[in-house]
Amino acid sequence: MQSATFVFLAVVLVVAAQAAPQLQVRPPVPVIARSEVQDEAGQFSLTYTTADGTQVTKQGVLKPNADGTDNVLVEYGSYRYTSPEGQIVQVEYTADADGFHPKSPSIPIAPVAAPAVFV
Repeated sequence: MQSATFVFLAVVLVVAAQAAPQLQVRPPVPVIARSEVQDEAGQFSLTYTTADGTQVTKQGVLKPNADGTDNVLVEYGSYRYTSPEGQIVQVEYTADADGFHPKSPSIPIAPVAAPAVFV
């Protein structure tokens, strides 16, 4: 009885593994242009373009923190790519001590909630 149960479970596992979606691995996209500059303090500028038309540009600039005792690296940048649906997506962003702040017409904006009414 145990061997029949084992064989049944083995068959179920093999069938389940075959039915699972297969991961599609795409070949890497070559970078066709790249420019990078960095100073001793860690500030930088980076731009690259890939063969599929993706473009990335970013700069890192040191800015004093809120109390002025240290610096924070603030990153400004943009990226552009073609979505799987064939649409051009462009995003501009700032990343600082308060987080990542993207701006793009491609990013949906949540509707503003109606004010609460207490009766």
